[in-house]
Order: sequence, then structure tokens, then C-alpha cells
Amino acid sequence: MKDILGRLLVEVFTCPGLTDREITDRLGGKGARVQPVNRAAHTLEKMGKLERRCLVCGKIGNFPVGGEAVGDSGEETCPAGGVTARSVSNMSEEDVKSRLKSWLEAAGWDVRVRWGHGLGADIEAIRGNERWLIEAKGSGSKNPIKQIHFLTALGEALQAMSDPAARYAIAFPDSPKFRRLWAKLPSLAKSRTGVEALFVSAEREVDRVA
Repeated sequence: MKDILGRLLVEVFTCPGLTDREITDRLGGKGARVQPVNRAAHTLEKMGKLERRCLVCGKIGNFPVGGEAVGDSGEETCPAGGVTARSVSNMSEEDVKSRLKSWLEAAGWDVRVRWGHGLGADIEAIRGNERWLIEAKGSGSKNPIKQIHFLTALGEALQAMSDPAARYAIAFPDSPKFRRLWAKLPSLAKSRTGVEALFVSAEREVDRVA
């Protein structure tokens, strides 16, 4: 038990905001039982070693007490609120959606986010008579996965083009690989489809590229 308590604290201090499931995946691998981590997290909470807070998606994230963690940005996003510039390569799809939601709302958009997987656009934003549909993807663990994410997002955006008055975009973590993939897309394809790219940084900055 002491071993898992210590390892759990290291994960929380390294990347604040991780859920029990994410910590379990890091410590035991995909598919490992989450109950030991859940029990350890509650034990550490009772000991005053960590705080368990509700993330914007409704899940519970684990944070260091007092915000003393390395890379703790104070953000409570879904699912990993502790994504920093150093770990942008690990930014999940849900985190991209959360950061886009904040960015859009700050610009006056009314935003509906589709958390998880399901039918419809990942993000639908409305502002007056404007409508913006956005498909988002996470970083992916390897370059071939990034390429699959890029092509999948592009295909989903094209399939969603049923409203001629709406604008459409694909969004990714702001990494060199995704930048290169967008740059390789022919200008004719970009102009004909009207699809834009949104590159999301760990600091919630969004670069919009036509």
C-alpha cells in the first residue's frame, strides 16, 4: 500500500488533474483495475496529501494540496488538467476540447461540447447568426497515429458539411507534426473546402490557420 501511495503522489505532483483511470493506466497499464488507485487516492485525501476536485467534464481529478506541483497550471480541465508545455505531446482529445471551449467562450461564443464519443460535431459554437463546427483530436502516441488523427478529423469535418452558412475547422495540440500535416494539405483543398486548422497550446492559446 505504501508503494502505491508514493507512486500515486509522484504522478499527481508531476501532472496535476489526472483522474483515477489515467493514474491507473500510467502505473499498471491499460485495462488495469482502478480500485487500488481509487482507494489510495481517498487515503491520501484523508491524510491531507492531495485534493480531489470535479473537472469541467464531471470527472474527478487529483491535485496536490496547495498547488505546489511541478507544472501545475491551476486549470481544472478534462481529463488531465496538468498538461504543460513540456507534455503537450500527451494532450488528450478531451483536453483539446476543454481548452477550445474556454477560448471560444472568451470570444462570446455559446459552446456545446460532445465529451467522449458519439454522433455529431465535437464542438458546436453559436454567436449571433454565426455557427462554427469543430472536430478535435488528441496528440496520439506516435507519428503514424498523429497522421491517422489528422486524416480522421479532416474526414469528419467534410462529412459534417451540411450547413453552407457554417464555418468548419479541425483542431489539434500545437505540435510540429500536426503543423507539418496541415502545411502539406494542398492550398486548393483548403480553399475549396473552407476548412481551417486550430492549434491548441498547453497555455490555452489557440492559433487559427486558414
